[in-house]
Amino acid sequence: MSRIDNLKGKEHKLTAEELSKGGKNSAETRKIAKMFKAAINDTMTDADLKEMTKKMISLAKKGNIKAYEVLRDTRGEKPKDKIEANLEVSYEEALKEVESDEEY
Repeated sequence: MSRIDNLKGKEHKLTAEELSKGGKNSAETRKIAKMFKAAINDTMTDADLKEMTKKMISLAKKGNIKAYEVLRDTRGEKPKDKIEANLEVSYEEALKEVESDEEY
């Protein structure tokens, strides 16, 4: 089999049962997350939040990298992940290269 044949899509179509399971699991996961968030909001006071923030700042100042990252990300200063791509090669050129190469 040539490599060009490997590029052809071999789609897996989900059955109605598989789709149903995915939807039910997703709904259950959202329900659990909502309950967890509500439990935290019900039990955590503003004073608790301030105390935890002060502790996190104290840990970051002592060199705890994870504490620093959490504080930085919470402030909205999280660095973006960079993905670089060389798109100078056209699709046709890449296809010719794949077709001209011998099989492994």
